[in-house]
Amino acid sequence: MKLEKIDRKEIAILEPEISNALKPLNEKYGVSFRFDGGTIYEGYFDMKITVLLDGAKTLDQKMFDQQVKLHKLDTRKIWKIKGREFMLSGYRPKATKNCFIVTDIKTDKESVITLQTALSFFGTKQ
Repeated sequence: MKLEKIDRKEIAILEPEISNALKPLNEKYGVSFRFDGGTIYEGYFDMKITVLLDGAKTLDQKMFDQQVKLHKLDTRKIWKIKGREFMLSGYRPKATKNCFIVTDIKTDKESVITLQTALSFFGTKQ
């Protein structure tokens, strides 16, 4: 099937196919590929691909670890609210307000929270 246009819908179809095409490289070189968004122009899509050694941490994961240590947060704590349970799971370095990511344990749905909320519910008492 030849594409007539390039938009979000077509990119959503292409990404899994590109991932499958890269799988032999994953196995051969011990790396993984991650697509980090891009820009869509008329008839053109510019995509960023991150290549990661197996077992290596991404920059976002490293920054999350730094923030957890800096603010003395406990990633093992569970925040229970309105019948839901959340765990602290990530950090958004470019975010100015809602910079921490929490994940609903039951649904795996992610939400964002402020540093103050993270300190309130995941801070250690040190």
